Amino acid sequence: MADFISPVYRVQPVHYTRLRANSYNPNAVAPPEFKLLELSIWEDGFTMPVVCYSIPEEDIFEIVDGFHRWRVMC
Repeated sequence: MADFISPVYRVQPVHYTRLRANSYNPNAVAPPEFKLLELSIWEDGFTMPVVCYSIPEEDIFEIVDGFHRWRVMC
């Protein structure tokens, strides 16, 4: 276990165009709540990251958590 390095320590900036949604997202956000999220991000910036995993053969990252934050970015 001494060789394990948590992915948390490998944070890297990735351009939003290199991200894609995963095939399953059970979370739906109503338009008023989405507007509140957008306003919050514009006022305070991103306070939570968009969590992804790399798909090297496609040179892309698939979103695990933060789909709606990513939509605000786009």
